[in-house]
Parts: sequence; C-alpha cells; structure tokens
Amino acid sequence: MQTKNDQANEAKNIAIETLKNFRNNAIDTQKLADGKDNIIGGFALETASNANILTYLSIIGFYDLPLDYLSSFTDKIKDISATDIQKSYEGLIDMDKLIVLSVGQAIQSSPLGEVKK
Repeated sequence: MQTKNDQANEAKNIAIETLKNFRNNAIDTQKLADGKDNIIGGFALETASNANILTYLSIIGFYDLPLDYLSSFTDKIKDISATDIQKSYEGLIDMDKLIVLSVGQAIQSSPLGEVKK
C-alpha cells in the first residue's frame, strides 16, 4: 500500500483491522456475488487472444492443472461459497506471525503490540 508519511500509522492500523475482519468474519453475500460476477464476466476477455490462451496453457502445464481448467473455470468460481473464502483466510492469515514492513522516509511508528485473533 502507499500513503503519506503522516498517515502511515493510520493506514497500517486499517490494514491490520481489515485482515482481522477478513479472517474472523464471513464475507457479505452481496460482495461475494459481485466479486464472482466480476471474475466470470472478465474471464472471456482474459482468453480472447492467442497470447492469453498460451499463457493459460503454460499455467495449466506448469501447475499440473486439469485439462478442463479453462472450460470449468467459471463453474468453479460460481461454486465458491463464503465458507470456502473464510477457510482460505483462516489457513493463509496467521495474525500471530504477521510482519509489518515499512519502506520510505523514517517516521515515528506506533508499535503494533499484541494482535488479537
């Protein structure tokens, strides 16, 4: 994220609260529907050129994805539930191991302190 030095502490705190919120609360059903619609709607454009298709084929080969990856992609996105997203965040975001790194002009930063789950 990028922000002004005088807003760095506030931005850091907002980012941490956002991560905690994502990890601890289920996503709003309307936001989930909007996100899925956006991904599905944009997928046709992502596969509109030979270069993009070649990129996807390379990804399929490199990550050993199923051969029906492109034809089943939108169905898999449709099937994602709020519970799936919640489980993903629980597995990926460990607030006890969170590291905050600031780069730029030295500023007085408030300590992160204990991060509660």
